[in-house]
Amino acid sequence: MGIAGVAWGTILSRLVGLVILWSQLKLPFEKPTFGLDKELLTLALPAAGERLMMRAGDVVIIALVVSFGTEAVAGNAVGEVLTQFNYMPAFGVATATVMQVARAVGEDNWERVDDLSKQTFWLSLLLMLPLTLSIYALGTPLTHLYTTDPVAVEASVLVALFSLLGTPMATGTVIYTAVWQGLGNARLPFYATSIGMWCIRIGTAYLMGIVLGWSLPGIWAGTLLDNGFRWLFLRYRYQRYMSLKG
Repeated sequence: MGIAGVAWGTILSRLVGLVILWSQLKLPFEKPTFGLDKELLTLALPAAGERLMMRAGDVVIIALVVSFGTEAVAGNAVGEVLTQFNYMPAFGVATATVMQVARAVGEDNWERVDDLSKQTFWLSLLLMLPLTLSIYALGTPLTHLYTTDPVAVEASVLVALFSLLGTPMATGTVIYTAVWQGLGNARLPFYATSIGMWCIRIGTAYLMGIVLGWSLPGIWAGTLLDNGFRWLFLRYRYQRYMSLKG
């Protein structure tokens, strides 16, 4: 079945996961209701919009990478496959952060909110650093599992290097996005992501990668600047927000 077989395997694995999660929740099968919860939409739509802005921006970024040749595209793709593991600790901690911050807000415990924002950031950073270092150190042999083309291998290792360099920025972006969502404000991360992706990341990637001829390093420099902007912006707004809470 080729690629179709891989696709069906993905669908079936997700179906099994859905069944397991549904069984644990023990949700009854009832007639669906079509009423809209305004508060739910206020939180869900900006969060979904943020992901949409990221994925749509990624399409543009890949279009820029394509101009560097098929080997660069392949190496970039392999590098992203390898480095996706780097971000798993931050995503896991971020899920807990949303719930814990929301709980602390419900208890009107703002000192707890502030402690959580600091603790989860450092926890994520400490969990991510060993992974990013390992992936970069093993970048060449891991890439050889996919290809031995020297240009593709170089591109893949470059992606691993920028993932390592951008660890603090990526951690800050993920955690402070989660903090704001826990505070009940999903719109601010949406605005930050939209500006960061479409103005900073894509703009810088085009300028450095295409205009200045820096190729793939220019593309990934834009990613670092985008994550750095979002981290500092969300953190700055968070500190101002907390100062008003006393």
